[in-house]
Amino acid sequence: MTEWSAEVTVDADLARLLIREQFPELTLRSLRPLGEGWDTTVWLVDDEWAFRFPRRSIVVQGIENEIGHVPRLAPVLPLPIPIPTLLGQPSEAFPW
Repeated sequence: MTEWSAEVTVDADLARLLIREQFPELTLRSLRPLGEGWDTTVWLVDDEWAFRFPRRSIVVQGIENEIGHVPRLAPVLPLPIPIPTLLGQPSEAFPW
């Protein structure tokens, strides 16, 4: 595995499983890829929710920092930014 390779790739089947498992209140009518980068894969659910999944363990701490700071920063920033609301937990199906 090279430095740029994902440790875990969340494909459509895994994204659907994880979202249904942790957020059964969502209808999950639609699921489409929104983007993929070095650190995360993003899926758009029902054209409303963006779910980001870490691709490697090294980025988890940064995502946790973001989740902790964004809600406090959002009200004082000049542009609207999304605030994390549906926060998943590690499971047997996904380590982070």
